[in-house]
Amino acid sequence: MSKQLLMSEHYKAYKALGCAPFGVDTFTENADGLIEVQLGEIYCRVKVGNELCGNVLQSRGALVNHIKKHHEEVGVQAAEATGNPKMSKINDARRWYSDIMQTHDGIASARASQHNPNIPPPPPPTPRRRSSKKTTQHVTIAIPTGSNRFEIPTFTRSNKKRGEQSGDVCIVLSYSQSVNNMFRSTTKKHLE
Repeated sequence: MSKQLLMSEHYKAYKALGCAPFGVDTFTENADGLIEVQLGEIYCRVKVGNELCGNVLQSRGALVNHIKKHHEEVGVQAAEATGNPKMSKINDARRWYSDIMQTHDGIASARASQHNPNIPPPPPPTPRRRSSKKTTQHVTIAIPTGSNRFEIPTFTRSNKKRGEQSGDVCIVLSYSQSVNNMFRSTTKKHLE
């Protein structure tokens, strides 16, 4: 794929549609009876019954394979060469995407004017939940001395990836600040 085509506003709008643009024509056959897939094209335009196939694919190569596999009656013209396309081919593709998107925008605006303009706006996006790693709080624990003291299991080996040393204690505490907020706190205290 060419950077010049990827930077084109019309091509960006074409890829962002999610479905074939309004008013797009079916593939046209050349003198040999083969269709030519445009540079960067991702929507299938083979006529199936009374409408276009419309499958969305990731790349031109995937579209060519889709046509060969699912529309066997249609022949596809092979790409001229591998590697970077010629500037004339890129310019032709940019003009083609410009024409397609102008047609699409005209049809879309005509259809939009027929609908109720008082459509409520979409709901605001909900804030993303933060992972527990970001809300980790360190707590100091006092361990009783004397006969009340209980034995706390300690790590017998060091683990550099986890930041654990031999003799460290890992205690997980869960507490609630409110009904809806639960926080998990991890504490490490080195026993001497």
